[in-house]
Amino acid sequence: MVIIGPTRGSVANACAQRECRVRGAVLLTLLLLGAAPATHAQEDRNAEKEEPQPFAAAASDTSRSRVAGGERARRWRLVVDGERKAWSEAPALPLDSLRAAARMAVRQVQARGHYRARLDSAVVDSSARPPRARIHVHAGPLVEVGRVRFTGNRALSAGALRALMDTRPSRPLRPGVLEADLRALLRRYEEEGFPLAQARVASTRFTTGPPQRLALTIAIDEGAAPRLSRVAVEGDGRTRPSFVARTAGLEIGAPLAGYDPSQVRERLRETNLFERVGEPELLLAPEGADSASTGAAVRVPLEEKSPATFDLALGYLPSSKNQGGRLVGSGTLALRSPFGGGRTATLRLDRRPGALSRFEVEAADPFVAGTPLRVSMAFEGLQEDSTYGRQRYRVGVDYRLGRGLRVRAEASREVTRPGIAGRRLSASGEGDGPGGARRQRVARASSWLGGGGATLRRLRGPAASPRGGFHLDADAALGRKTRSARRVTAAGDTAATSATLLQQRFTGTVRAYVSLRPRQVLALGADARALMADRYDRSDLFFLGGARSLRGYDEDRFRGHVVGRALAEYRYLLGRRSFAYAFLDAGYARRPALPGAPVSQGGWHPGFGAGLQFDSALGLVNASYALNDEDGLTGGRVHLRLAVGV
Repeated sequence: MVIIGPTRGSVANACAQRECRVRGAVLLTLLLLGAAPATHAQEDRNAEKEEPQPFAAAASDTSRSRVAGGERARRWRLVVDGERKAWSEAPALPLDSLRAAARMAVRQVQARGHYRARLDSAVVDSSARPPRARIHVHAGPLVEVGRVRFTGNRALSAGALRALMDTRPSRPLRPGVLEADLRALLRRYEEEGFPLAQARVASTRFTTGPPQRLALTIAIDEGAAPRLSRVAVEGDGRTRPSFVARTAGLEIGAPLAGYDPSQVRERLRETNLFERVGEPELLLAPEGADSASTGAAVRVPLEEKSPATFDLALGYLPSSKNQGGRLVGSGTLALRSPFGGGRTATLRLDRRPGALSRFEVEAADPFVAGTPLRVSMAFEGLQEDSTYGRQRYRVGVDYRLGRGLRVRAEASREVTRPGIAGRRLSASGEGDGPGGARRQRVARASSWLGGGGATLRRLRGPAASPRGGFHLDADAALGRKTRSARRVTAAGDTAATSATLLQQRFTGTVRAYVSLRPRQVLALGADARALMADRYDRSDLFFLGGARSLRGYDEDRFRGHVVGRALAEYRYLLGRRSFAYAFLDAGYARRPALPGAPVSQGGWHPGFGAGLQFDSALGLVNASYALNDEDGLTGGRVHLRLAVGV
């Protein structure tokens, strides 16, 4: 969190200030104890003047000198009251820096609560190889904490403050614990709306009588409790401040209780509308300003993504026995907050082999009627030559529960109408007789489904090239399908049949990114879709194959009521969003018995290849060459994607 104020032009980092106040408070405690007299402090300063080089060298060592420093650290031994003690922070100093090492040894013992520790002697054994040194320290008694008092606290009671601290009566007084306690106090005040609060050890006093304890007085300066007057967006972008405030959970006119700049950044990143979200700044009005400008403002540096992106995906399918090579593809137009309010829209058109085409449109509003609910509406139309046409309508409502986690509820309606080819009768494999019964290839059907899902996103790095983290998306839906079709029995009778079926649908996607080395990332993932019902139609099946689902195969090569893919991708980073990669896909599809295909089928289908993603003058380009285990090296599929910002 960055604070500007109380006068214009003064900028300071609040977290750094908090650390300085905490460390200063603990240092003051040490000076007031009397266990570290002024003569020792003067000796320390003289030692620092005499031997500055070893410390400077230790701070700026290369990898080779760090190895040497480790060897030096093993030369030192710490002996406390005649017993050797572990020295986790043994100095990486040469043996001729005995004074500096002794000072560090005494401070090590003092940090364990023995503030009256003093140096007994130091012995250098030059006969050993390598030479070693033993530093003998007399620990003295543990200094225990006495009464802990607070002054200046009004918003929080002394009991509430003591509950946040591990420094309590009858416990040893340890500097590290005291530092953590003071930080906890300041964090609590920030949560209560006091971002300028300060805490320090005002005084210390030894109590009389055994055991001798140290009473502490902690002074609290709560500072002002400013109210949020406005939210400002740095830059001349289209993003509205009201959208930033709602997304970040900030309320104009309310106290800054619970203000967390890291949470503000995280929530804005989750929208996927910005290339970069900078560190939010807290602006405090100067003293003496008029009432209109009093209070506090939050300024957020944002680098917006293009308001629109056109994503073109092309694939070249090699020639086969029946036809030559052909080009297939899809185009997607995505609008991202074109007017600054966070609303999005997506338009997608697919042209697939086999006279299959798909049209999709979706729109979403992140804050409907000022509520924290995100509402989306979608339509999908699919036409397979003259076999059937399907329309799907969907509406969903989702809500943010926590960091990267959103839950949703959805309802959808589907309508399927058979075409000329779909109304033909085919063997279904049902009934008695050698040919079994025949029924209509595609039934006229309508269905209603309702369900819910969740999305959990915890990614690091650019969205187009994550460096680590994971992404999980899962949905489940339950509904009823009413279908009607003509059926001819084995006896030759024709009848119209109608039935209502129960359907269950499950979809899931998971991605995980593991950073192997600074420029190497391993991407792992899986996709799965399943439909459970008593009877299936051709229009119920999911598609698998192509650049978006199973690389190395024709678009929509496989269909099934259960489909899935597991993938592994090794990436070598070439830039912020650029990388070369090699991949392995393993797809699975299981198709039930259908009219015209009375035997169910299922199996695994591997795909593998390599590709390159890079930034170009037009936009982000992703090109790959994918193979499968059926075709040779020259029978691979070329997949090309181009994302152009508009």
